Amino acid sequence: MKIYIPTKGRSKAIRTHLLLEGADYWIVVHNEAEKACYLQNPTIDPARLLVSNQPYGLQYQRQWIMDTQVAPGEWFIFMDDNIHGWQVVALPYYDQDVLPVKVGMINWKETYSQKVSLARTLEICAETMAYAEAIGAHYCGFAAVDNYFFRGKKWRYVGYIIGKMTLVMRGKANFDPAVSMEDFAFVAENLLLYGRVLINNYLYPVAGHYEAGGLGRWEERLEHRRRDCRYLMMKYPGMFRLKPSHSVPDADLALRFTNLSQVEKWRREIISM
Repeated sequence: MKIYIPTKGRSKAIRTHLLLEGADYWIVVHNEAEKACYLQNPTIDPARLLVSNQPYGLQYQRQWIMDTQVAPGEWFIFMDDNIHGWQVVALPYYDQDVLPVKVGMINWKETYSQKVSLARTLEICAETMAYAEAIGAHYCGFAAVDNYFFRGKKWRYVGYIIGKMTLVMRGKANFDPAVSMEDFAFVAENLLLYGRVLINNYLYPVAGHYEAGGLGRWEERLEHRRRDCRYLMMKYPGMFRLKPSHSVPDADLALRFTNLSQVEKWRREIISM
């Protein structure tokens, strides 16, 4: 199972690869200058380092990986460069599709916070990919928050997929080069083309968000996010709404849809336009 770690400006801080011993993984940087910086990190295997020669931006990196490293119809994994580990719902609860998390029968916080090995994580990825194929989804993600209260259902078919760790089948969906909020854009494109995504809420990749390096912290990305919000709401009319975030009401989005019937109705309307 191929794993790709796009990275920028974190030659010293990168840590995901330290969890991947024995796995087929590659670290992808933008240019030779960045490669030279990353090679100064003694934990990085030069044979695992790829140079895309793409402009700065995750959307360019992710698309280059799909175009050049992955065959059509092939599944692969994207991981952020700052993953600390993975937490999973403990057995036997993991095998249940719905858990009564709003009832204090057991210690749900502990049940949802079991540290898990790479081998078990890849097993869960394989399970999720197989289920996605069965339902016609080409893009999968995992829990966006660690709070068990919002993760009572194992599977969701509509929702935002955070890019900390994602499973992608190379198909018709592409990353839009015009937008740096590539997570939202790729979810939207998959919902338009396939009518669904797949989210496994029982696995949570533990990683930082908006850390230094990469595209920068929230404040550094603010103007790009404002522009991207306007762009995505025009490209996918009716799919998104603005939501207040960090007291900035025009720099974050939320999906309007929560179920497949809403998505299908929207797709019919878009196709008829």
